[in-house]
Amino acid sequence: MAVLYLPYLSVGTGVFGFLGGYVSEEHLDAGSGILLWQLLGTVLPLPAQAFSYYLPAAAALLGVLGLACVFLRREPKADLAAAMVLAIAFTVLFSPHYSWYFAWIIPFLCCYPSVAAIYLTCCRELLHLGIGRRASAMDC
Repeated sequence: MAVLYLPYLSVGTGVFGFLGGYVSEEHLDAGSGILLWQLLGTVLPLPAQAFSYYLPAAAALLGVLGLACVFLRREPKADLAAAMVLAIAFTVLFSPHYSWYFAWIIPFLCCYPSVAAIYLTCCRELLHLGIGRRASAMDC
């Protein structure tokens, strides 16, 4: 990554453009823009400082899943299934509350159809509509 970044060193941090603004605009820094954190907040009373534990815990979980996928491989077709599991876990743990972030899971379904993954990608819009109304009501 560092070698690929070398041609853009003269730009400095400007190469990231609006990324910092996007993170704060979508409330990803506070957690209210992350889908799973929103779902947990509707079930459990979560203090604001609890989000500082969520990101390291989610990253650790993703790391454990990644290691399990590498070391528990059994057959070549399992590689694609493992990649799909990692993609789904990453999307559920870190994605904003928008439905289109789940669209990148669809190509995996062509080679490894899974009822749970199909349900997650297709019914995600209904979940988004329910959370969207709550989130906009809380922001007012």
